[in-house]
Amino acid sequence: MALRSADSSRRAVIMLSSLLVSTSIAFAGVPVATADPIDDDTSTEAVDVEPEAVEPAPEPEAPEPEAPEPQAPEPDAPAADEPDPGAPEPAGPQQESPGAEEPGNEPNAGEPAPNEPSAPENPAPDNSPGTSDAPPASEQRDIPDEDPINPDLNVADAPDADARAAETGNAVEVNPAVASTAEIDDLRDIVDSQIISSTTSSSSSTTTSSSWSQSVTSWSSSWVGYDTYYRPIIINPYDSPLQVIYTYDNAPRIVTVNPLQRVVVDAKTPGVYSFTALTMKDPKTVSTASVGSFSGGGYKPAPGQPPPAKPAAPKSFENVLVQLRYTTGNSKPFRVKKLYDLGDDPSVGGARRVLLDGEVPAWGQWAKTTKGEDLFAITKTEQLPGLSAPAEGPLPGYKVQLLANEESSKPSVWDGVWIWVGIATAGVVVAGGIVFAVLTARRRRVQ
Repeated sequence: MALRSADSSRRAVIMLSSLLVSTSIAFAGVPVATADPIDDDTSTEAVDVEPEAVEPAPEPEAPEPEAPEPQAPEPDAPAADEPDPGAPEPAGPQQESPGAEEPGNEPNAGEPAPNEPSAPENPAPDNSPGTSDAPPASEQRDIPDEDPINPDLNVADAPDADARAAETGNAVEVNPAVASTAEIDDLRDIVDSQIISSTTSSSSSTTTSSSWSQSVTSWSSSWVGYDTYYRPIIINPYDSPLQVIYTYDNAPRIVTVNPLQRVVVDAKTPGVYSFTALTMKDPKTVSTASVGSFSGGGYKPAPGQPPPAKPAAPKSFENVLVQLRYTTGNSKPFRVKKLYDLGDDPSVGGARRVLLDGEVPAWGQWAKTTKGEDLFAITKTEQLPGLSAPAEGPLPGYKVQLLANEESSKPSVWDGVWIWVGIATAGVVVAGGIVFAVLTARRRRVQ
């Protein structure tokens, strides 16, 4: 009896030892599951690994566990260095590259891809930055449907040969200091007297049904690009010096670009910056004025510093219906090829800031027509970024007709009162004249 008990104990020990050896071998053969930081794949898909066979001591067979139901494999995540096809392009004009057209050429192999711009469609990177689902309806008010007009867009122009020469010119890195108040005031006065006042009527005329001047043009998207570090590059395709005025870190800046040359602008702070570009025949004479925009957020990394991340692109919408809705009057609706929504701007009363065709800044709110179409109602624009504040004024480059408000065109109750007062006064004057004539005739007869 004791012998049988000893044999049973010995057999149990052997079986337990075999089971432990088998288990340790099996776990030793399973690799550790980790996410590949290069592929940016955070999935933890389980992999069955066959353990090396080990013959255990005879024991009763245990029932086999049921196999788990097969699951659909998860899609592979894109690699960290590969662009997400669904992600929007970064904002800004186009990449650096001689002879670049609207978007910008591909960067050199092994270097980070620069933002693709969309210059007159500009601050949004390439010509087709990601479009979002639908504009936010922050102001759901119905606007009567009208037949939209197609305004001419006056874009700055220069000879193709000069533009190509500027694209291959020396690129000078610039980090301008804050401009003085006197410098900004002098430039504003020059532009007002030589560009604005000489071609535009007074602001009071904007309440009439007259076409606004196109004295200030829209900057050409092909004249702004980006280097491999996402720094904006501005070219000067003119044979006169170009002065670029913009606000950066809440302070005015002035960059001078020599004729047929280009500059690389230091703008590490992310954001979209609108500028005024002036061609200067001499320090006191301006020949042209244009409005454009570029994106910041790029920088040249110092030794050991990681390269900059690709700036995020703003939301964009194509073929958008817009309308000027000023206190002095409204315009007929018109369409822009592309509109970039930059979000709410606390500095302008929380209005949404947008870029029309990638270049011209404007502020307002999203609304809907009575037919349910999205429309952006513009309440302010910036005719001379860096030199003037957002206000009701002409849209640079767009020839838009401003009509009087319906309210202002309706006859007032006092209008009728004054009409009757005028008629009564005229009647009194006429009657008085008749009485005077009769009395005068009688006196003559008596005499």
